[in-house]
Amino acid sequence: MTHPYPDYLVVGMMRAGTSTIYEQITRHPRTIKAFRKELHFLTRDITPLPAEALMSMEYFEQLGYDSARPRQITGEASPSYIVVPKRILAFNPECRAIVMVRDPAERALSQYRHAVKSGSEDRSVAAAFAGLGASPYVGQSRYAKILAEFLRHYPADQVLVMSLEAYLEDTQEAMDVVYEFLGAQPVRVDPTIHGAPAPASRDDRGDEVLSRLREVFAKQRGAMTQVLARAEVNTYPGSKDYFGRY
Repeated sequence: MTHPYPDYLVVGMMRAGTSTIYEQITRHPRTIKAFRKELHFLTRDITPLPAEALMSMEYFEQLGYDSARPRQITGEASPSYIVVPKRILAFNPECRAIVMVRDPAERALSQYRHAVKSGSEDRSVAAAFAGLGASPYVGQSRYAKILAEFLRHYPADQVLVMSLEAYLEDTQEAMDVVYEFLGAQPVRVDPTIHGAPAPASRDDRGDEVLSRLREVFAKQRGAMTQVLARAEVNTYPGSKDYFGRY
């Protein structure tokens, strides 16, 4: 059985502005804010179980869906969904997907710091990135590989890939693109709005690791452009060459 909800999902990437873009989307008068940002409804078997309150609620209740309000736009942001494109389509084949990307080195380091803050990581930054190739933080910044797999199963015209850096350069223009993608009339946005705050660094070797990460990710530059060029994916900025930096 397929469902008329959610209209969109912010599916990734983790620590690449998903909270910020979701916060902006849900300030539009036609959108409905979900019970919380990361519901992980479609990935409950591969992510930590949601709060007990969510377990007792149907997904449409978590999303705030109301069948009596057909013009509402429902959605949520769960970065874990980037690995389950088939599940999304099986639930709602019309669902639109938003993928956020940012400088891969900064994203990897931000994910590490987020893990430290949440208590799931107790290693120093040097130890966590000692084996760069095997680090899960590094793996999740290999955007071309992850996106190519997602697009193997998901309709390209239902996907919007957005650069966080470009969003920060011109937030209004970026959100105009997002609203159009979602079928909503653009509205004036507040560029100072941000989602999850960046975790503070507690390790003075962060700059050294960042430099090493930049060397690693320099080898993958251009791969994203190739992936995007093979499919009619919506992007912001519109030039797919822009994404060669990732």
